[in-house]
Amino acid sequence: MANFTVHDLEKRVQKRAQASAEGSYTRALLDRGLEYCAKKLGEESIETVLAAVAEDRDRLIALVDAHTFDLYDEPFATLDDFDNYAALSEGIVLGTAAAILGVEGMAANTLVRHAGIAATIAHSLTVLPHYASRRQIYIPREVMDRHALIPESIPAHQESPALMAVLSEMRRHARRQLQAATLEAGEVSIAISPALLPLATVGPHLRRMERRGYEPFAPEVLSPLKRQWLIWRASRNPKRIFAA
Repeated sequence: MANFTVHDLEKRVQKRAQASAEGSYTRALLDRGLEYCAKKLGEESIETVLAAVAEDRDRLIALVDAHTFDLYDEPFATLDDFDNYAALSEGIVLGTAAAILGVEGMAANTLVRHAGIAATIAHSLTVLPHYASRRQIYIPREVMDRHALIPESIPAHQESPALMAVLSEMRRHARRQLQAATLEAGEVSIAISPALLPLATVGPHLRRMERRGYEPFAPEVLSPLKRQWLIWRASRNPKRIFAA
């Protein structure tokens, strides 16, 4: 099963889509439309993850505990606190996906930690306006203090040189994590690649934030089609997954 790739999956879906609805569940799903297919995919994904962590209560509890931060509006104290949050949230999700693919061990754990941190930074900066409207700040106080940024200016949607400096430091940190993940990937089975494909969008998100005219409270996000293209391209060449 470890040799079963996303391309094999594509061929299987195409083959089953050509059958009749009576003899193919895949065909029956497709006949009900894209929205219904997406809903079923989401349901199956959740069930798969829950099944994977069913025998690992510590992993599930760590994931839930990490997300308790999402309930409050107090920022992380330090960058290390942010990294630990990212590793215990996004990192655990990636690690679970890797375990489903049969890839575990110290190197894999280190890889998904770096990847999880990079992905969390890219996501938190992309949805900064959404978090700000809820008065949630996912930027460590340590980083804000370093650039003399007043935390209350973020919920107020106030752009400033201090804010741009803070966001620049967070992007640099994300790139360092991508580089570390790239180095670690050489020690991990290529079978982990499907679990990491969503990381192919991190680098492009960061590059958009570095364009002239970037507005942190009105960021230009990747379209769904662009995201799918990036993921498809990375599936053809896994080296593109961590392209910064």
